Amino acid sequence: MVPSRPLIREHPDRSPRWPLLYFALAGFDVLTIVISLSINHRLVAIYRHAVEVNQEWAEGLDRYAALAQLASEVNAPGNDVFDTRDVPG
Repeated sequence: MVPSRPLIREHPDRSPRWPLLYFALAGFDVLTIVISLSINHRLVAIYRHAVEVNQEWAEGLDRYAALAQLASEVNAPGNDVFDTRDVPG
């Protein structure tokens, strides 16, 4: 009878490689989270700046609308002359 040989050779001096793969994947996860947080931080900063610029434009447009209203009130008596044809009045 032939002595049976083991199907799997055991190498007691070699450690399994799966912990190395596990740590590589964990490092990739951490790197991905750090990059995502960095991008999120930059996007929030860009959004805040856009809101500030929009607020400045809205305030400017409000000032122009108030100025246009005042100009139309000042110009109204001159235009009323053409409607009423009463120049001395």
